[in-house]
Amino acid sequence: MNIKELLLEGCSVSISYKKKKTDWVGDVKIYIFAGGFGMKTQIIVDGTIGRHVFDVEKIDEAIEFFNSKVFTDKNLWYKHNEAMRIASKTVPDIDLDDCTDFKIYEKIRLELVSKATK
Repeated sequence: MNIKELLLEGCSVSISYKKKKTDWVGDVKIYIFAGGFGMKTQIIVDGTIGRHVFDVEKIDEAIEFFNSKVFTDKNLWYKHNEAMRIASKTVPDIDLDDCTDFKIYEKIRLELVSKATK
């Protein structure tokens, strides 16, 4: 299923997000707020990047906005899990607080991000 199908089925989609190396890891979430009590149905993109509200008719625009914010090299946590799996094959006890280990990890992550964002 793609993000749109998941949202229309009532799911929310969340991804880890980190803007600066010194930041805590947060998340960015997209979901459909069902409304009620006088409030209209809306699509919400919320989290570390702030709160952004879209009319339900603009679901494609909301998804594009979500994707442009989280699936980018500006999100330091994009491709994190995959990079850690690859890096831990050569450095089983990898520690991102260790400068050498971090350089190994970051090189792999940036290569993965570059391939994914072409």
